[in-house]
Amino acid sequence: MTQTLPSNSPNKLFPPMRLSLLGFLFVSILFYPFLLEGQSYCDGDLSIFTLPQFQFISQLLNDGQIPGWNPYLGSGQPLIGDSSLPIFYPLNILHWILDPVTVLNIFLMVHLYLAFLGTYALARVLKLSVYGACFAALSFSFGGVGLSQLTTPMYCMGIAWLLWTLTFFLQSLTAENTLEKQSLTALSIALLVLTGALDYILPTLALCLFFGLFQGASPRTMILPLCKSFFTVGFLSLGMSSLVLAPMFFILPETVRAQGLSYLEASEWSLAPVEWLSLIVPFLFEEGGLKYQVYGAQARPWFFSLHMGILPVILAAFAFLFSPKKSVAKASILTILVFLPFASGAYNPIYRGLFDILPFLSRSRYPAKFFIPVALSLALLSANGFDWWLSKDKKWKTFNKNLAVIGALLLSGLAASYYYEKTTLSWHILAPILTLLCIGAGQFQRAIKIEKVILALTFIELLFCSQFFILFCPRALVNSPPQIGRIIKKQQQKTGCPSILTVSPKAPITAMRMPKLKTTELSLLFFASRQALKANSGMPYGLRSSPAFSPLQLQRTKLIKNALDQSKLDSWSRMQRMGVQHFVFTPFDFDKTPPQLKELGSYGPWKVGALTKKAPWATILPRRSNALTRAETVKAITDNDLEPVKESIIEGQGLPQATKLNNNQQITLTKFEFDRIELNASSKEDGFLVIQEAYAMGWSATIDGKATPIYPANIQFRGIYLPKGRHKIKFQYSSPAWNWAWPLSLLTFLLTLLLICLSRFQSKRRSPEAQGTDHFKPASKGLPVREAQEQ
Repeated sequence: MTQTLPSNSPNKLFPPMRLSLLGFLFVSILFYPFLLEGQSYCDGDLSIFTLPQFQFISQLLNDGQIPGWNPYLGSGQPLIGDSSLPIFYPLNILHWILDPVTVLNIFLMVHLYLAFLGTYALARVLKLSVYGACFAALSFSFGGVGLSQLTTPMYCMGIAWLLWTLTFFLQSLTAENTLEKQSLTALSIALLVLTGALDYILPTLALCLFFGLFQGASPRTMILPLCKSFFTVGFLSLGMSSLVLAPMFFILPETVRAQGLSYLEASEWSLAPVEWLSLIVPFLFEEGGLKYQVYGAQARPWFFSLHMGILPVILAAFAFLFSPKKSVAKASILTILVFLPFASGAYNPIYRGLFDILPFLSRSRYPAKFFIPVALSLALLSANGFDWWLSKDKKWKTFNKNLAVIGALLLSGLAASYYYEKTTLSWHILAPILTLLCIGAGQFQRAIKIEKVILALTFIELLFCSQFFILFCPRALVNSPPQIGRIIKKQQQKTGCPSILTVSPKAPITAMRMPKLKTTELSLLFFASRQALKANSGMPYGLRSSPAFSPLQLQRTKLIKNALDQSKLDSWSRMQRMGVQHFVFTPFDFDKTPPQLKELGSYGPWKVGALTKKAPWATILPRRSNALTRAETVKAITDNDLEPVKESIIEGQGLPQATKLNNNQQITLTKFEFDRIELNASSKEDGFLVIQEAYAMGWSATIDGKATPIYPANIQFRGIYLPKGRHKIKFQYSSPAWNWAWPLSLLTFLLTLLLICLSRFQSKRRSPEAQGTDHFKPASKGLPVREAQEQ
């Protein structure tokens, strides 16, 4: 007796109601502690990167402004054009009605569910069965690869739109309403760009190419349709994304990414071969990461697990050997062969050579991200194998039963081992009960179809694995602002100037270890302190920080930091040259507060001190008279004989000498906004006004209303020549290309909507005979799988 497929859904790309509820149930179970208890999942980058971003975006939107410059990250950097800050993402409208923590939870839930629906839709476009599509959606979206993206929400959002981009693109190659599908593809790519997950653009385009090549009778016949679709999609998506891409294009030459990352930095998170074992055994990790030595180096996983379920991996192997859908198998295997070597990164012997040849490798971090296409291909292969398996005749009936029993037993064993000494007794009781139910269902196939049993087994197994990670990840009540921030904010209010903060190496470590005490108060302390302390870009940043890292980190900032790190200066002198005013440390750093610090206050184990010897935020300084090259300038700044409080090194040709030290000066900050700084200054000597703000394209300056050039001061800061006397100084920032980029995005978006509407209108006016065959019509109700696939 052959198995049959369920009846068709009215909407071909979406699963039937019961299967849709399956995905919604999974997401709800994962997130109920956060929604009901007012908590936030705060592991990984969420506490030090994403939540500060969401708080920052919420503040900006509620204040009704989108500035071009962010003065609160390091000594400042561009804000418009920063692809890692999803400030233009449409779902940000939630910030107007909800708090940032709730918005973060909703973002994660919505995009995790969108990824589930997107995988299902993609599998249906590839003509896989309803159950096979749901099987792939479970294993990819709710497996270890999909759930690992929760630690970096912009990648969770990016995966969702990657899937829909691929779905609409494949439809555009053969569907009648080609223009509509091309427009939807472009819209999905634009949303992918707005999420900030630009690293997923290349895998998305590669997937469109690989799977598109095998949609026709032969790859050669698909070349022309592919070129047409790529051209139309590229034109529309670039236009809609121009409000982010155009400013970024003009700013990029000043940033670290334009120069390229070092091999060690770019390949830091590579996928070690030992991690592939977690496809079947998910918990090959400890709290600090994998503890295996691979090729003499410690593996540091970017994914907390690659686990996709035991049965999906087995069925993917079947599809590799006996695939009934050769096009899906060929495209999936091609994707795996191309992307797996890149995902292996430093563990791949030829990756070092590829790094020198392919420019995108030196401008992208975390090679492990290239495993996303591999995991998707494995999920589609598993769905393919699932369909092949269900199409077998009576002789496979016993095998079906045995496979169900084996899967159930493995599930029970995994559940017991995962939760041993980790959870309450209720989970240990639940695991055997679920196992018995699954075995019983497998033995009575006439009452319950085997495909439903397999879906249930995979659902439960993945739920166990994900619940292990979610339940024991750090989470916190996050309604309280960082106390450390309050301490330094008082100092800022006294001086009227912004403050740059850095931390001792042990301060973030102390913060990370606090959750081990497992109390709500310390979890809150952990979240607040990491948000205030951790600078994962390796540079100090302002207290009112948004993200702690950005791809737009300026080259000058990185250059001087690297030079100072390699210099023989003591740490206090290095901090002085970086413009640091405040320092956070712990009792583990010093027996008593060193003389270089004036203690301001403490919060828990952390103490806050002000540097007693620091460069003022704004001062009028003489200039070293001798002309210096960039290398000589860096060397001079890292020498002991430079005193940032007494002199400055200004880059430029034909500059005034201004060599006299001015001890009689007065500077008052009258306005400090995102895009504008205004000061009143008086001096009895000519000199250079140096402010501890980053030198970058887009800034202009005026003295008493007259334009004056801005020069790089001490490599990374801003300086202008200031004649003696009383003056009003104004610095103004204008984001490059912004004035024409946002109208272009708006017009292209309206054009895309118009094309979608016109395409649908024309499609409705066509007669049934003119519409032709629907290439994506699902199999009819009651047809055997084998016959349905042949049809």
